[in-house]
Amino acid sequence: MPKLFVSVYNNGNEKSQIKNLQNTLVARWSIPASKGWGKTEWNMKYSIQPVILKTDEKIETNWGPYVNPGTYTIVIEEFQKGKYTSISTPVEQVVEYLYEPTIPFDKNRDEKIAKMGQVRTMLEKSENKLAMLKSGFNAIQQNIVHYGNSGGQYVFYETFQKELNSLNIDYNGNPALATKEFETEEGIASKFWNAYYQSMDALNAPTETHYQVFSDVEKHIMRNNEKMELLKNKYLEFKNSQTNGSEMPLMW
Repeated sequence: MPKLFVSVYNNGNEKSQIKNLQNTLVARWSIPASKGWGKTEWNMKYSIQPVILKTDEKIETNWGPYVNPGTYTIVIEEFQKGKYTSISTPVEQVVEYLYEPTIPFDKNRDEKIAKMGQVRTMLEKSENKLAMLKSGFNAIQQNIVHYGNSGGQYVFYETFQKELNSLNIDYNGNPALATKEFETEEGIASKFWNAYYQSMDALNAPTETHYQVFSDVEKHIMRNNEKMELLKNKYLEFKNSQTNGSEMPLMW
């Protein structure tokens, strides 16, 4: 059975574009593909592409900030063979605000919201890689304990652990250090989500401050991805050298 989605496209303020679905996609969420009447509502927010690690019939939509005032096109689409095809008459939706935000809209707001979604996807994928490396490290630890080790293997284990701990602290912070120094050693994951959720309900968000956080987190992720690629290669080298390597966890 094909999957059905409601898609929202940005028409700006030109009503004449109502039939042109080549405009910017603003939001998309799945609806049941079943006979009969159904009801769904748009919350007037941007949607952000979810990270899907495996084939899953249930696709949950992640939501971002409220959209800008303007005219939007809403249409039901069928997804088959990697393509979205309209199966309903496009409907026009005008979005207006009852009051003006205290800080004026940034002219590059759409660009900043797109960046917010990109960084969220990058963070979730990167954290999944970190989780895989942690699973691989546990397998290395078990191999050394159960099958014995040479001095070289133990040195490898210690080095791997040190590099993995460094990555984990960058993502999740260091509560022990924060307690000791009475400071908050916040990881990039917490920094991102704090800025992300602050942007959810503010009409003018994300602000320049939020955008700076997203850009900083993105730089960390890019550096960490390079480090994780190196760790992955070291892990695979160890895995391939073990007699029971086929039983050890796979990587991305």
